[in-house]
Order: sequence, then C-alpha cells, then structure tokens
Amino acid sequence: MNTNIFTYSLLRYVHSASSGEALNVGILFIFPEQKQVIFHAPNKLSRLSHTYQNFSEWLVKAHLKGIKQKAQQVSSEWNLFSDEILRDQRAFIAREFLLEDATALQFSDLRVGVLDMDDYNCLAKSYYELYFGDYEEQEQKEHQRNEKYISQKLYKNIIAKSKDVEQYLQKDIIVESPELTLKFEYGWQNLKKHLIKPLAFDLETEEGIQEKSARNFGYLTLLNQTAKEKNYTFDILVSRPSSKKLFPSYDKALRVLESLPTSKKIIEEPQFDDYSGEIVGHIVRR
Repeated sequence: MNTNIFTYSLLRYVHSASSGEALNVGILFIFPEQKQVIFHAPNKLSRLSHTYQNFSEWLVKAHLKGIKQKAQQVSSEWNLFSDEILRDQRAFIAREFLLEDATALQFSDLRVGVLDMDDYNCLAKSYYELYFGDYEEQEQKEHQRNEKYISQKLYKNIIAKSKDVEQYLQKDIIVESPELTLKFEYGWQNLKKHLIKPLAFDLETEEGIQEKSARNFGYLTLLNQTAKEKNYTFDILVSRPSSKKLFPSYDKALRVLESLPTSKKIIEEPQFDDYSGEIVGHIVRR
C-alpha cells in the first residue's frame, strides 16, 4: 500500500445554487502520513467582485482566513483529529472547515494524489499554481499602472476639483495624418489644443519599455505636421515601472519622448494632480 497518498479538495464560491455557477477560491490538502493539513487561497478576490455586483468580499475573505487558521490548528493538534480524518475525510472537512452561514462556499469531491517528492509544502504550492496561476496573473495585471489606470486617475482628479469641467473636456479624439490615425483619450483648449496621451511603462522587461517608447515616438513624430497645422500640443502622461530595476530603462524612455520634434509636455505620475489643476484652472477662466 502506498503510504504517500494525499487528498485535496477545491473550495468553490457558488453564487447561484439554481444555475450551478461557481468559481474556485481555495484548495485544501490533507497529508495523512505527514500529519499535515494545508489550505491555499488567493490574496485578492477581484475576479469575483468584478463578476458579481452583490459579492461580499470581506465576508468571503473572513471565511478563507478562518479555514486557513483551522488547517493550521489541525496540523498542530493532529492526534486530536486523526481518527475522524482517517474515518471519513469528506465529513470531517464539512464539519470542521465550513461555518453554517458560509452557504455560498462548497468543497468539491475529494481527489487523490501521490506525494512523489520529499517536500509536501512544495507539492501543495505547485498544485495551487496549477489551479490558480492564471488567477494570480490576472490580479497582477489588473493592478498594473496601465493606460486605463492613468486615464481614470486623471479624470478623477479633474472631477474632484470641479465637476463643471467635465462638459468642456473632449473625449476620444481622433487625429489623422497621411501615414497614421491615432486616438487621444482627452483634449482641452487653451492657447493650443492639448491632446492627452496616457503612456504606461509599468512593464516587465527593458525591451518592452524600449519598444514602447520607440513606437510612440514614431507615432507622434508622424503627427508632427498635423499638430503644427492645427495648433496641437501633446500632453503625455506616463507611469513608471513597479520594479526598481527597470527605472534606468524608464529614464531612457523619457529621454526618447523628450526628443520628440513636436510640441509636447511629459507629465509623470506625481505631477498628475498639478496637471489636473492646470486643466481646471484654464477651463474655469474661459
């Protein structure tokens, strides 16, 4: 008999029992030979909050925290629970790990695996990555300071200063040249027409930052003649990488943008608030 057998069960959030719609929110492991119970779950649940309008994130997080603590307790007091675990693991999980008010959380049927490595923690982590790797990647991407993040931050700053300005703020402006058509998120009028272009450098590689700066240098250069004829100036709002090791590449990207042969202004994230105040000030004085 193989003594390195372990079992695991996926914890699912069931939003509607009638539709059977469910999303995985955790995974529970039982290693009888090692006398360990392990529970892993994502740190953030934005996938659920984006999917369901009435999703109670704080409540589900509280349940997940309780399950993790219970797993740690069972591991540290294994001998107190061992008879129940070995007799009927499914009944044990239902009784010990789910509260009566956690009706939206359900464990799947138990699945059996073989511990084919010395480190059971490493194996549990690899299974977690198998089931939740895409989830974690999505969470990371959602929290990148991308172009959407820049646009939303600027818009919120402007509206916080004056709601009346919104009607004078142009959106989704299309600029054309013989070689190119490019969309700008916002536009506003002063002595020149200011066209706002978010440009996020919160990327993962030096090559990605270099390519993005060079590509947008080319785009805006091709619009140079159109900008002169129509009295445009480009306001380029940029976000820097999350990784400090990419700061030198970011600085090079800024130098590329500064060398643009057209009328422009580079606004970094710490300057967004001042820039939004500039927009509001000019529009209000009109």
